[in-house]
Amino acid sequence: MQVQQSSVEEFRLDAGKKAKPVMRAEDQFELLRTARSSVEVGMEHERVRVQLALLLQLTGANGPDQLSNCVSKNPRAKWVPKTSMPTLNSVLSLGFADGAFEGLAGPEDLFQLKVLPGLNQQEVPIKKSKMDWPLFRGLRSGQNGHEVSETERVTDKWLRDRMKHLGEVTGFDLPLGPYCFRRGNGEALDSSSLISDSQRNKILQHANSGVYQHDYMSNYIGQDKQAIYRGLKPQAAVMRAGSGMTRSIDRQRPRTLNDR
Repeated sequence: MQVQQSSVEEFRLDAGKKAKPVMRAEDQFELLRTARSSVEVGMEHERVRVQLALLLQLTGANGPDQLSNCVSKNPRAKWVPKTSMPTLNSVLSLGFADGAFEGLAGPEDLFQLKVLPGLNQQEVPIKKSKMDWPLFRGLRSGQNGHEVSETERVTDKWLRDRMKHLGEVTGFDLPLGPYCFRRGNGEALDSSSLISDSQRNKILQHANSGVYQHDYMSNYIGQDKQAIYRGLKPQAAVMRAGSGMTRSIDRQRPRTLNDR
């Protein structure tokens, strides 16, 4: 929608470019800490808390629809590296809560699994009756309160609403949504000397580099341009801290209207 300059001046409209918040690893840490410890983040069921924390960690490399459609037999998502134990533990905990593993009563049984001779991997066996269960599921009303549904997937709207609320409680100044995480993942890939533009586009499922530059790349370039111009060593840590979402955290920021 185009707005005439006269209207911008008359009504004092903000004609600046829309902000593109970028959720980096350190910003995500603050968000996860809020999700796991804040009394203002109420959960109807503790599974929801585990699911939400896991979704926050996986959203950067996956679209919301990809995650909501994950099933036990084949997640079909770009999971984080195996060295990220908290994320892997969350996936396993959801599986054990569902009783999804064949012949495994508890986490301690995982240590009894062995890679068979002649193979280079050993998949964790999934019960056939649980293979098509969604990994991230919604709740239903039961006799004892809220129960985990066996078939209902979490929705994109549910995730967006949770993210928005969580971002407000954490104290970020800009609304939080899935694309904040996607931008953070894209920025990390774009900044890495180990990832080419083609690989970045493939990971983000972009047809070309123009998609990242136009829709994902932040309008604020967090590089020490003055140091680069003068041939000095850039203050990378200072610039990163000054351009991240964590800098804006203000837990006293009003979130609701009151009589005052």
